[in-house]
Parts: sequence; structure tokens; C-alpha cells
Amino acid sequence: MAFRSTGPIRPAASRAPVLPRWWRQAIPVLASLIAAIVLITVGAGVWTDWLWFRSVGYTSVFAATYGVKWALFGITAFVMMTAIGGNIGLAYRLRPARPATAPPWQGAEAYRMAIEPWRRLM
Repeated sequence: MAFRSTGPIRPAASRAPVLPRWWRQAIPVLASLIAAIVLITVGAGVWTDWLWFRSVGYTSVFAATYGVKWALFGITAFVMMTAIGGNIGLAYRLRPARPATAPPWQGAEAYRMAIEPWRRLM
């Protein structure tokens, strides 16, 4: 048995959920607190390593170790930025032409219109 209303069918409300006011204020505070805890933890580890290497007289080893770690981080970051940037550029150049307003492409067109002003920045 099915129950149907005789009135017009209304589409579901498509409003984005609105957070309560206190959540909008608490989220940045919580994010800052977590970032501070992570930075203090990492800083304490580096400080402890430096103190240990200094106590045994090998601060040059400490400098070389962290220098190599930062160099590897920088090289990896550059390689990944180049690969991702190249893929984004390739995808942009090989994208299909703007289709007519056919139903399957309407969602893609909405995304394209939203991203287009930020394309150069990205």
C-alpha cells in the first residue's frame, strides 16, 4: 500500500547545514590548540636531540642530520608540486570542449563556473 499526497511535489530543501554560533567560534580555537600541541611536541623532540648531540660533542652531526632531512623534504615537495602541477595543466588542456546544457554535463558546468575565477591562482 502506498500513500501519496495529492498536492504538488516539493523538492527537498537544499540548504547547507548551519553550525550554531558557539561552534563557529570554537572550531578555530580547537584548531589552534591542536596546532600548538603538535608544534610544541615536535619542537621538544628537536630540542632534546640538539641537547643530546651537544652533550656528546657532535653538533655537526645534528646539523647534518637535520640539513639532510630538510633537503629531502624540499626535493620531494618540489617533485610533487611539479608532478601535480603538470597533471593539472595537462588535464586543463585536454578537457572536453564546453558542452551544451545537456543534463549529464550541468553538474560539471557548475563546477567549472565555480573554479574558473581561481584557476590561475591554483
